[in-house]
Amino acid sequence: MSKCKGCGLTLQNKDKSALGYSPKLTNKLCERCFKITNYNYHDDGKSIDNNTICSMINKKKAFNFFLCDIFSLNDSNIQLFTKINNPKALVITKVDLLPANVDYKTFIERVKKAYNIENVLLTSIKNDVGLDDILKYTKVYTRVLFCGPTSSGKSSIINYLFDFELTTSAFKNTTQEFINLKWDNCAIIDAPGFMSDILTKKAKMISPRTLNIKKDYELVIDNMSFLFKNSCSITLFLPAYIEVKTRKIRNELSSYIDVPDAYDLTVKNIGFIYFKKGCRVYVNDSEHLSLRSSVVGSYEQD
Repeated sequence: MSKCKGCGLTLQNKDKSALGYSPKLTNKLCERCFKITNYNYHDDGKSIDNNTICSMINKKKAFNFFLCDIFSLNDSNIQLFTKINNPKALVITKVDLLPANVDYKTFIERVKKAYNIENVLLTSIKNDVGLDDILKYTKVYTRVLFCGPTSSGKSSIINYLFDFELTTSAFKNTTQEFINLKWDNCAIIDAPGFMSDILTKKAKMISPRTLNIKKDYELVIDNMSFLFKNSCSITLFLPAYIEVKTRKIRNELSSYIDVPDAYDLTVKNIGFIYFKKGCRVYVNDSEHLSLRSSVVGSYEQD
């Protein structure tokens, strides 16, 4: 049976309300992908449990590119990366959004150290960074698979490198099934994205903002509170449109994180806070926070 060239679903013309519907089974795209492509349409589609996706990926026996953009480089996504048993590389996408004075080689070494990962690649379609490094693997492996959090750029890179027409959007669950493609002598596989909180707005660049937080003041980022009982200097690495404000502490919080010197505190999937000097931070939502040795350090290169 024919499959949608955009999302991988089997085409059907019986039920308009069901996924994979197309009035003509000879169409390249299902109705959902046609609307996403032409009208910026969005629905949640179907979701697959992350553990199920991992199990399916491991059965494919391919070299795995685990894509993760710079906003979603955090413990929760690295934990998914570690569950993949096949040969693999962590591919950090959209690095053009990093400040221009970040040295890529230093950045790679810091990511390796922070997450104890040997194989790390950086890519940017916009700046044509690292794409040749991905192509090299297609000369060595007969099967390569692209996976990662939803909206991390898997389909976009496949389209750019191999000239396919997979459906892409800024919303989650665009790819609905494993899509098998043939390119040269290599099989290309696009996997459904792992479920994760994502940014739906497009960021032009991370804008580093250094703040001197006064004692007994509170930092608020996207409805998350960070209370400082002592004065502290921090640098925020967030998209410019993320609302940030400081104010006198309104409510005491009992949950806290002790941040060491030269560490990043990652904030769900919107960016991170750099602490040159460590301190104790009281928080209202520790579930979406994680610590790592800094991958950028001060935005003024050392």
